[in-house]
Amino acid sequence: MTHSNPYPQAKSTANSPAHSGDDVRAHTDHVLNEIENELKNAGSSICTAFNQRVSIEILGCNTNRRRVNFQSDPPVKFENSRSLARQQNRSRVTFVQAVTFDFYNTLVYHRAGIGRGRQYQEYLSAAGFASDPWEHQVLYDAFEYYGACYSPTLSDEVKLSFWTEFTRRLFERTNVRAPETVDYAEHAQAMRDIMGPNCFAVFDESLQVLRGLKEIGLRLGVISDWQKGLTYFCDELGIGAYLDVVVASGEVGYQKPDPRLFEIARERMRMAGHEILHVGDRVEDVEGAAAAGFSAALLVRGGEPAAAEVPVITDLREALFLV
Repeated sequence: MTHSNPYPQAKSTANSPAHSGDDVRAHTDHVLNEIENELKNAGSSICTAFNQRVSIEILGCNTNRRRVNFQSDPPVKFENSRSLARQQNRSRVTFVQAVTFDFYNTLVYHRAGIGRGRQYQEYLSAAGFASDPWEHQVLYDAFEYYGACYSPTLSDEVKLSFWTEFTRRLFERTNVRAPETVDYAEHAQAMRDIMGPNCFAVFDESLQVLRGLKEIGLRLGVISDWQKGLTYFCDELGIGAYLDVVVASGEVGYQKPDPRLFEIARERMRMAGHEILHVGDRVEDVEGAAAAGFSAALLVRGGEPAAAEVPVITDLREALFLV
């Protein structure tokens, strides 16, 4: 499914003629209304009285940057209980200069919907191979080699050689047992598709959100419990161009909710914690971000969200209203 640009006119105004404050406010209202209408059409739970619960402060008349403050007065009627839960749990969001995202199940999803470990084991079984039970640590061990030796800029011939060696190391790590001698090159393409970025797809709204946030001048990043080489995954999935920072637990030695994982991203962005909003789909995202001084939003796709001390969103595009 293809979505239109959420900021169809929100281009940089650095070299544009000055406009009055009324012109900029009208333009911003128009853009946000278009986003809200698209979200409603997509079935997302958005407030029916958007202009009552959001105030937009234009920071100067020659800029499209804005601050959005969520207000509790006057009380607002929502379309359903999910929206009401979000409104009740919404904390005031300060002026955001950057937004960071979790990677898996926030920006991307597994194409087969079963995860790499299970897909790998199913492949081995279909090939008549046996192996040791799968452990999540296998990914971190196997991707040590990926992080050290892979690059999206490698030639096709060198990539084939890389994935052949990756397959050999992975089979050895999982103690693969075959009735005959294994030709690793025969399985290299399959291992690339099962273990590499090809096994993931970007949510339809992810590019729309990244593009929209980038167009209003925000710095963007990914903070994820992931193996080495996450930057390459982002590049090959087409989202790397929007990201200023990519921080993976396998590269820095900390996992969520350890705030040090988030502080590394903050330092690389050269910003204060309160200037950054983090969006993720797990409680660990919220806890780690809050401990590092970030604002946070919890993404819950499907189902009724549990009570939270932060904004709860059910569509990633709702993050556009939190900055």
